[in-house]
Amino acid sequence: MASEAEYLEIQVVELVDAGRLVTGLDAVLPPGLDLIEAVPAAGPGSLTERIEASHWRVELPGVSREQLQAAVDRLLAVDECRSSA
Repeated sequence: MASEAEYLEIQVVELVDAGRLVTGLDAVLPPGLDLIEAVPAAGPGSLTERIEASHWRVELPGVSREQLQAAVDRLLAVDECRSSA
């Protein structure tokens, strides 16, 4: 699994300079997990409430279009889906 960007919303107990926040958090994150930017929350509600859309690209090597369509059709035909794991 790969990602170009992930978003995280955190609450601080006092106003913090965004640049200092990035530097401080980035210093304690594991190698390869890099914090790029911090911005103040804009508007009411949580981040997930404010997101209007996202775009996903899913690649399934070795799965034909027909196999994928059949699986999607089966999924859409059920009222509830549970993980077997």
